[in-house]
Amino acid sequence: AERAGLRLGTVANISAVRPASDRDTDRRAVVRFDAYWNGATLDPLFKGSYPAAVAAEFAPLIAAGDLKAIQQPVDFFGVNYYAPAYVADAPQSLFGAWFGAVPAGTRFTAIGWPIDPSGLTDTLVRLRDHYGNPDVYVTENGACYDDPIAADGTVHDQDRVEYLREHVAAARSALAAGVKLRGYFAWSLLDNFEWAEGYSRRFGIVNVDFASQKRTPKASFAFLAETIRRRG
Repeated sequence: AERAGLRLGTVANISAVRPASDRDTDRRAVVRFDAYWNGATLDPLFKGSYPAAVAAEFAPLIAAGDLKAIQQPVDFFGVNYYAPAYVADAPQSLFGAWFGAVPAGTRFTAIGWPIDPSGLTDTLVRLRDHYGNPDVYVTENGACYDDPIAADGTVHDQDRVEYLREHVAAARSALAAGVKLRGYFAWSLLDNFEWAEGYSRRFGIVNVDFASQKRTPKASFAFLAETIRRRG
């Protein structure tokens, strides 16, 4: 059908999945968790099938023609990336695997998400290696912190600056590895109503005073502006 010059794609939250320990049970758990968390979205779209690790469980849910309808060409694929998933064997959980312990020394955002920029590179390279290297955009990448607001209203959110610096570098590494990365979007422009967290967590590069609605660019805004000016 004529698409009037539109570029059409889809977006998914994709995470690098890693074992919570060196135990064989946790390594096997990674395969199942990854198949549900990532593969169940990626494989039907790009390959027309579900991952082998979970295909039998999805089979009763698939009607004739479903996979043909799902496997459609896309002009781009969008990745929302925030953190890797460290996974442990969990027989009683929905997937038979669930979030486990993270490595000692791991840094966290204010919401408790582990920070590992290499997970972004790994996620993008996976699209290159296993899904035909589509045009890809990082459609959301960011972190919430307890932003320090100075008396003059400025926000020196150095933790977020560092988070963005590291993840922009990770995106650059993926580009150097041949990933067709076409764009990067920080999450988000403004402090906003963030799902179950409401207004209690701030993700924006522009501070919003929710009472007055005054907007004040943070240090992270200036960092990204300079990064864009330098073209990375």
